[in-house]
Amino acid sequence: MKNLLPALSLLAPLLLPLGRSAGDADVRALLPDAQGIQPVEVRISEADEEAIARAVGRSPAGGGVVVRGAAAPAPAIEVYRTRAKVEDEPRDLRVALVPAKGPKGGFRLAVAVDGEGIVRAAKALGDAGGAGSDKFLSQFLGEWATAHAGAATPRPLSALEEKRNAAKGEGPEAKKLRTLFALRGLMVEDQAAADAIEQALGKKEAASAVPHAKRIAENLGKIAALGADLPPILEGKEVASFVEFAEATRKVAEELVQALEKGDAARATNLSSTALQQSCARCHGFDDHRYRKPLTSAFEKLREEAGIGSGYFVVGHDVVPVPGEEAASQAAAFAVKEAILVLGKTK
Repeated sequence: MKNLLPALSLLAPLLLPLGRSAGDADVRALLPDAQGIQPVEVRISEADEEAIARAVGRSPAGGGVVVRGAAAPAPAIEVYRTRAKVEDEPRDLRVALVPAKGPKGGFRLAVAVDGEGIVRAAKALGDAGGAGSDKFLSQFLGEWATAHAGAATPRPLSALEEKRNAAKGEGPEAKKLRTLFALRGLMVEDQAAADAIEQALGKKEAASAVPHAKRIAENLGKIAALGADLPPILEGKEVASFVEFAEATRKVAEELVQALEKGDAARATNLSSTALQQSCARCHGFDDHRYRKPLTSAFEKLREEAGIGSGYFVVGHDVVPVPGEEAASQAAAFAVKEAILVLGKTK
């Protein structure tokens, strides 16, 4: 493919108008009020191509990442600049159109980031299944995104696997890794189960939500049991409070199971959308401990320091998948990650 670059550069004047027209439409599909859409040519070194390929789980031998601007033929990533409103405020944005492949075939993900590298908009172009939904993509958006770029973003995926292997070892560091991995994994599972419950109740299929509610209750029991492993992450009364929060939330989840099994959709909806979320929030916001910040923020910082924080964009680790659509969710998550890494090379 690289041997074709000289020839493609000669054809660029012929290809650019067509590429720009198609790209304009895609950028406007993401940002309807986009103004001054301009294609950007991003030149990436071979080393960077290989690094990005490793970061999104693609073998460099398989072609790496080739970015040549709007005139480039598929499957190259297209990059644009534009200005559009984000939360009613005009912003200068960079947009990447990233090809991806899910169980239903190929699709593209349009991703817009601002000058600080924060993802401000994302949209699937083509059939990405549930992974193209606003709900799934919302976890990548904004300053408080639950799945966001971090120190781990440019790292190869093998770095996460190395940490998983290290967690199987002996000693305090291995124990800390195990605890942090376990807590994060259970939280991601619970969020996916909560999403599945919301989906089932929306379809008036309460019975199908029962196993998901049971999963949440079971996981909260496991979280409470992790209290003994929290020292020295938390100590003494801090651990007692953590366990108390987990047990209280488990009881709400068990009430939800009972309501679903009885077919009481109104009570189940109230428990799911209000009581359960409020109980979870009390623990997530708990700050009466040594870190003096909401517990979720404290644990995120600890994970980052341990090398297992957000930024890997791996389903089940820092990305909550669409229930039953894990493969599509992973394809979309890696497309967002690739967009962030490529756009980071633009000025």
